[in-house]
Amino acid sequence: MIKIAISSVKNFSDYTLPVLIPSLLESGIAAEDIYIFEGGHTERSVEDYNGSTLIKVAHNSFDLTALIDIAENEVESEYWFLMHCTCTVGPKFGELVKNIPEDKPDAVSLGVLHDSNYSNMNIGAYKYTFILENKDKLSALKSTDYSPEGVRASKHIALAAEDLLLSQHKNQRPYEPRYNPDLYEEFEAMVPNPFGGSAIRRMRYFGALDLYKYQANWGNPNHVLEL
Repeated sequence: MIKIAISSVKNFSDYTLPVLIPSLLESGIAAEDIYIFEGGHTERSVEDYNGSTLIKVAHNSFDLTALIDIAENEVESEYWFLMHCTCTVGPKFGELVKNIPEDKPDAVSLGVLHDSNYSNMNIGAYKYTFILENKDKLSALKSTDYSPEGVRASKHIALAAEDLLLSQHKNQRPYEPRYNPDLYEEFEAMVPNPFGGSAIRRMRYFGALDLYKYQANWGNPNHVLEL
């Protein structure tokens, strides 16, 4: 059993979720298996979101918002697939994301972890027991300072902690393509922002999962915090 954990923040959700969620549903992911972890609130609450679960959390920890809440509140699933709200998926994603290697590793990456030019941006599948084992490490990265300075500092911390659990653990495997291997590819391109924001975004496509990630930060000394 694998469920989808989306890390988001309240200033983004109204723009990103109406783009991301339909793509997940169209790929075959059931609404009840989608959990949105929305940072930036003053207290934690759990709500319905068109058949999915919206958990509003009292911190904003960027990519790791979802994993932190899962660990601290023991939100259960055999595996959690962590993704950002600034992603979309293609029609093959629903099948491919369930392709956990038979040896049941603690984490399954996008497949480019050991490429010196790219990282996985924490995106990947994590075994629930592995998340719990790393609760203290994750909680240490939680940010509750919502001031502009605090948010920017938190972004720096999050970037420094990118792929923290993936890169420091030996029992990790990459996703492998299950459909035609000739279609397996990864590429990047500059594209219009699909979420309507003003930030220039670089699209990265990961063929092993039919997943698209739209990045606003790459080599930028002034980290983009706007949509």
